[in-house]
Amino acid sequence: ERFRPSDAARRSARSLARAGDENLLVGMVARYHPIKGHGDFLQAAAICSRTVPGMKFMLAGEGIDESNGELSRRIRDLGLEDSFTLLGHRSNLERLYPGFDLLVLSSLSESFPNVLGEAMSCGVACICTEVGDCRDIIGDTGIAVPPGRPDLLGEAILELTSAPGH
Repeated sequence: ERFRPSDAARRSARSLARAGDENLLVGMVARYHPIKGHGDFLQAAAICSRTVPGMKFMLAGEGIDESNGELSRRIRDLGLEDSFTLLGHRSNLERLYPGFDLLVLSSLSESFPNVLGEAMSCGVACICTEVGDCRDIIGDTGIAVPPGRPDLLGEAILELTSAPGH
C-alpha cells in the first residue's frame, strides 16, 4: 500500500531535483556515514555526468543536507553542484522513490537494506553493492557490483539508464 508507483509522487520528487522528463534522476537514500559509500557514489556520478549531460542525483538521509560541509565540498570539487539535490532525513520516502529512474546503494557493508525493496515496490530499478543480502534482494531485476568500485558503479548506472524504458 505505502510503496508503489505514483505519477503525482514522481512529478513532486522530480520537481525537488529540478529534473524534467528529459533528465535521468538517480537517487540514493542512506544516512551519511563512511560505511554507506557516499564517496563511491559521488565518483560514479562524476563518471556518469561526463557521459550523460543533464543527469541529476538526489541524496536523502540523516546528515545529507547543505550543512554537511564535507559532502558539499566533495560535490563542489567534482563540479557537480548543479546536478545534486540534498534532502536530509525524510520520513516520506514513498514520495521520493517514484521520482527516481534508478536507486543506487553503494554501501561497503549492509545486512538487509529496506531501501532496495521499497524502491523496487515503487517500480524503480536498483543497483547495489555485493554486500549483505543486497544481491538476493534485487535478484535479476538490477545490477550488483563489488563494493569500493565506483568505476563499476558508474558503468552499471550507465547500463541501466540506457536500457529501453529509461
